[in-house]
Amino acid sequence: ADRHEIPLVASYHAHVPYYTHYYGLGALEPLGWRYVTWLHGRAHVNLCTSEATAEVLRARGIPRVAVWPYGVEPDRFSPDWATPEWRTRLSDGHPERTVLLCVGRLAKEKSLHRLLPVVQELDGIALAIVGDGPLRPELERQFAGTPTTFLGLLSGEALSRAYASADVFVFPSDSETLGMVMLEAQAAALPVVAADTPTARELIRGGSDGLTYDPADPSSLVATVRRLVEDRDRKSTRLNS
Repeated sequence: ADRHEIPLVASYHAHVPYYTHYYGLGALEPLGWRYVTWLHGRAHVNLCTSEATAEVLRARGIPRVAVWPYGVEPDRFSPDWATPEWRTRLSDGHPERTVLLCVGRLAKEKSLHRLLPVVQELDGIALAIVGDGPLRPELERQFAGTPTTFLGLLSGEALSRAYASADVFVFPSDSETLGMVMLEAQAAALPVVAADTPTARELIRGGSDGLTYDPADPSSLVATVRRLVEDRDRKSTRLNS
């Protein structure tokens, strides 16, 4: 595009330089940022998916940054897609449990290992993990013997039903530029538990549609999920009494 003098629009979707720390290559982060700054500095417009990400890029000296407004298709992500069959599938045959759902690529930067204490310490829950990636074999070994079901990559109607048939969406990653899956979960009427980051604060409003946890505190995610589950149970008891 530069050689032919064609205007270039670039989109920024992942903090790849940050990922170096998850793979034992943290010393390369400055080099990664220099490359990203050089690459995006050649674009006429740099689009990103959240105000928090826009601030990061501007602080790195990347010019001409604009926010690409986010959204989801409400006919694809809605509580209307819920079915008892999918709830049973997500919970591995225990639909009476509180079903936690996590959707995303199974890779180190998603910090999925943080969910292990949740399923080890909390009673009456089931965890469904939707997605695939290089970390799946290791995660399946780590979560063996816990109430966790790996469903692999889902799309279309299957993904819509998975969201709608769960109770709570859990998202442990603290390296996101947006976290589109959080929006999809909210559209399906799921409360979200996410790492407390500037990006998450754009989507989770003061506890009204979810809670955030401190990613620096290993016990915080367990406590936050427990609080949300117990609050849901109390509301359910009042409605049924």
